[in-house]
Amino acid sequence: MSNFWYKILGWFVKWSSKALSDLEKSRADSLLGVARGPGWSKARKEHLVIESTCRGCGTNEELEVHHIEMFSKAPHLECVQSNLITLCRRCHKLIGHLDSWFSYNSEVRKDASNWKLKIINRPK
Repeated sequence: MSNFWYKILGWFVKWSSKALSDLEKSRADSLLGVARGPGWSKARKEHLVIESTCRGCGTNEELEVHHIEMFSKAPHLECVQSNLITLCRRCHKLIGHLDSWFSYNSEVRKDASNWKLKIINRPK
């Protein structure tokens, strides 16, 4: 197979994986009855200024803002900065939701910090 086809196949796998992840997240949100309040957009933007890299791996790409206390269980904490943590798309699912949008991680800050240390100190 030529390099061109490997690139096409790689793109398709990445795209389809993201599409499935988006579909799973959307399904989880709808099942949990999640509806963002009017202040969420502003709080999210402010948080990304305060914390502009992923707390799990350090990247600044595909950033998402994760609620430490589940928004569906504590809607009054939706826009409280101390209840938010910045994670990239990958870390959001893996660390924030323990690899399932239907789950959550009550120790997300500690786990993200530990994971980032492992990445920083990984063998070269």
